[in-house]
Amino acid sequence: MPVRGIARLFRLRLGPTGRGAQRLSVSLWYEFALAVKKSQADHSLVIDYLSTNCGSCHNVESSIANLGLLLKEPVASHAQPDALLRPTSKWQIPHAPPGASRFVTSGAPDLSALLVRMRSRRPSSQMPPLGTVLHDREAIDLVTAWIEDLK
Repeated sequence: MPVRGIARLFRLRLGPTGRGAQRLSVSLWYEFALAVKKSQADHSLVIDYLSTNCGSCHNVESSIANLGLLLKEPVASHAQPDALLRPTSKWQIPHAPPGASRFVTSGAPDLSALLVRMRSRRPSSQMPPLGTVLHDREAIDLVTAWIEDLK
C-alpha cells in the first residue's frame, strides 16, 4: 500500500481529533514504517538505475549536458524529484499538448518523457538510443511506480 494510502487510513482510523490512537495495532504502525522505508528505497533504486544506465551520456561532461537532464552520480544522488519536474528542452511526448512534456510529471507516467522514451523502441525516440531491442521491463515497472508515487 503506498505511503499516502496508509496515511489516509490513519486519519480515517484516528478521526479528525486523533482519538483512538491507542487502538491502532502495532502491525499497522509497522506497515506504515515499512511503506515509508520502501518509498525512500524506491527513490534510491530509481536514481541508482538512472545513474548507472543513463549517466554515461547524461552527465556534466557530455555533449548533451545542455539538455539539463544530468543523471550521473554524484549529481543524481542529490537530485530531488523536483529537479526532474521541469519541461524538457526539445523532445516532446507524441500527442501531448504543446508545452506539456516534462522529464517527469508527478503521478503521470504517460506524460513523463523519461519513461515514454524508456518504453519506446522507435529509433528516433528510444532510450537508450543504441543497442537495445527489448524493454527493460523491471526498470520500467520501477520507474512507473516511482512516478505514480510522486503525487
